[in-house]
Amino acid sequence: MGYKKSDEKIVFEKIGELICLNKSKPLKNAQISTRKAIQIAETIIHLPIYIATVTINLSNQSFIETVTNYHRISNEIRIYERKIKGRPIAQIIHSKVLSNCLFEVITLCLETSSKKNEFNVFIDNWSIPTKDISIYLKYRTKSLSRNIRRLFPNVDIKPIELLEHDTKRKRFIDSVTSVVSRNYHDVSSDRYSTEPFDLLFSSESINAINVDITEKEIDLMNKMLNEFFKKANKSINPTRRRRLVL
Repeated sequence: MGYKKSDEKIVFEKIGELICLNKSKPLKNAQISTRKAIQIAETIIHLPIYIATVTINLSNQSFIETVTNYHRISNEIRIYERKIKGRPIAQIIHSKVLSNCLFEVITLCLETSSKKNEFNVFIDNWSIPTKDISIYLKYRTKSLSRNIRRLFPNVDIKPIELLEHDTKRKRFIDSVTSVVSRNYHDVSSDRYSTEPFDLLFSSESINAINVDITEKEIDLMNKMLNEFFKKANKSINPTRRRRLVL
């Protein structure tokens, strides 16, 4: 999700009461009923913000096989070369979803307004292992900047920061995420509802985009694995493999 910093006050004023921005405690996901989620979505579509969602088909057999291999190799590197514990597949998938979300929402902002040339990026850190935070933020900022500048050379991406504390900004992002994610709950869940999502991502919307990245990530992970095996085969001492960021 993205918006101009100068619009933040207006955005918070218009949606603040609905999502308890000024209350002592944040609005929990369990407290957002379907009716309230629809109200939030109806308010959001009139606000000057941009929303991007990316999806991965977890039932895709090719994706399952690829991410399983990627998980195994990347954890071998983490454990035997970096001397840190492995990470679960969920963290790998979340990292890829996050990277694509950042790219899509920034390009969406740039495509609808040529005046934006500087971006301050804030992310949640639940999927980043503690020992990886520093290297992850540096790598992700560098990677994001490189990919954006291929399309928009004059754009400046500031170092990515974490949303670690309870602030109005964090509450706002959490609430919007909760509303959008209802579309992906199991149909038997009380929180499942397609209406809020459909309101935000209607065919008329120019401020919201939804992208499936399943095939893209299969190709990317396979390329990284092939690169790793190529370097490993060239190494005289297999135990001294060149480190990859996986």
